[in-house]
Amino acid sequence: KQFANPSLMTLKFFIEEEYMPNFVIGVLKDSSARSYRQNCKYIVACLGEIKLRDITTNRLQQMYNQLLKKSPFTGKPLAYRTVVDIKRQITCILNTAISCGYMYENPNMGVKLRKPPRLEEEKKEIYTMEEMAILLNGAKGTDMEAPLLVVFDAGLRRGEVCALEFSDFD
Repeated sequence: KQFANPSLMTLKFFIEEEYMPNFVIGVLKDSSARSYRQNCKYIVACLGEIKLRDITTNRLQQMYNQLLKKSPFTGKPLAYRTVVDIKRQITCILNTAISCGYMYENPNMGVKLRKPPRLEEEKKEIYTMEEMAILLNGAKGTDMEAPLLVVFDAGLRRGEVCALEFSDFD
């Protein structure tokens, strides 16, 4: 096993030689370890060659902003949820580096993720009386007639109708 001078240790070296083998693999469930391994690919691709001592809040912020715009592997933006998971994992990695004595503070604590811009709110479709009559007429005699009657009468959403049970009717 290689040993690195703590002041020269890169993030990649720490993740691959210390963090993953000692704190993830065999410690966490296999599914969690797989998820960690996948997230570490992004971390190493973006910051792997940076020395632990040179990781700053600004560099981490830039990495998250970049991942939300473009993946280093596909060129497509990563999902916000994935970037949140990566941020959470970097917090764990850097906290582990602190407990090992390689760092004094966690620069990830000052990072703020930008929420993705909300897409224009979908317009809710409300059927007119004529449209409801057409739908009910088309569903007459089928197994969709009763659910449509309930939907139009009670104003239920699709999921609420699907969750109904016989005991819900009297």
